[in-house]
Amino acid sequence: MKKCIICRKEKEHKEFSDEHVIPDSIGGYYHIYTVCKTCNSEMGSKVDSKLVNHYFTSFFRYELNIKGKTGDIPNPFSGTHILENDKETKIKLLLDENGIAKPYLLPKIKITTKGNIKRIDITVDKNDKDSIPDIIKKIQKREKINQDTQINTEEEPSFIEFIPNIKMQKQLDIREFKIALLKIAYEYAVDSIDGYFEDAQAKIISKFLLETDFNKIDNFFIGSGFEKEIIKPLENLFDFEKKRYLLILMNYESLGLICFISLHKLFNIVVKLSENIFFKDNMLIGINDLDKKTFKKTNIFELSNEKYSPEMRTFQYFFDNQQDYSFFLKLQSSKEFEYYTGDSNFPLYNEFFKIKYKNIDCLIEEYMTKGNLKYFVDGINPKILIELKEKLYRKFIDTDKFFQVVAIKIEKNLLEKF
Repeated sequence: MKKCIICRKEKEHKEFSDEHVIPDSIGGYYHIYTVCKTCNSEMGSKVDSKLVNHYFTSFFRYELNIKGKTGDIPNPFSGTHILENDKETKIKLLLDENGIAKPYLLPKIKITTKGNIKRIDITVDKNDKDSIPDIIKKIQKREKINQDTQINTEEEPSFIEFIPNIKMQKQLDIREFKIALLKIAYEYAVDSIDGYFEDAQAKIISKFLLETDFNKIDNFFIGSGFEKEIIKPLENLFDFEKKRYLLILMNYESLGLICFISLHKLFNIVVKLSENIFFKDNMLIGINDLDKKTFKKTNIFELSNEKYSPEMRTFQYFFDNQQDYSFFLKLQSSKEFEYYTGDSNFPLYNEFFKIKYKNIDCLIEEYMTKGNLKYFVDGINPKILIELKEKLYRKFIDTDKFFQVVAIKIEKNLLEKF
């Protein structure tokens, strides 16, 4: 037995199915198996559909050639449109075999009567020129014109080629699509953060997803989804031109737990998930790559190994007297300072000048185990601060001097955006 993260009911394992956190119809490759079949169906028809069927999504899928479950690419120009300067002429935009929109003129029929003579003007698309006789027969039947009545064709068909100025009208949802983004953020957080499922706000969100009260949807968001400005705080860190979707979980004292969602050039929004703090000084990042057709989870520190400079370590010292401080300054200003300091992975000595840690890596490992590391991000560069809880000393090469180390700062600089 396990609990569905949407309805929160205990169910047999066989009652669960593959749930796409990001709908597969828009190129989502993130799968979880903690949603029951009933809720999976509900989420697809009542929640995901609001995003998948959004007009902007249709245009986005058309532009990036993203096929749906049926293998088709949506036509964002569907519907009947009019010419800008001729409201009587109706046009459709159909996609050819290459996905290029081509105008298609709907039949236009104008009937005028003068005495006993009816004049019929027929305008059709060039591709329908052979259908004119059938159109005439339909007009005869509709106008109750005897089939034996003589019909004279006064003019030869003429063909006109032109580039139409087409006027389109589309209804644009500015609210309901957000429920799908709320579902994405909620499922990602439950799948990524231990304990979040039992959070008070998490319980409210799962209930909301089932009830779908759109009048209260804006309470969960920062931004409308349409403002590009919302990505500015992260532009120095992430490359938003790459064809991918980003899910970024962050925790702040002032905002609580939030999830930043960027669906490439489609929607950008922040989802408010909880007032509580689940982690500090980190980002949990989900990357849905549209080109590679993959989804991976990572965090800011794992990414730093790929995109940041080699690790740099700096040390803070404490001096018992002015003499030691002056000696250190003189040593530091000399050209041979790097020789005296040696490798940055040097041993550390206790107060009896016996080796306590054979190198800095051993100290970091022990302090990490005890939770004595402070992680923080300075702008776009992650840093680790180790404030030593014991008296430890560093010995400089070819000297008899030991200097007390009180803190170690480890940092990396961003070489290229993620």
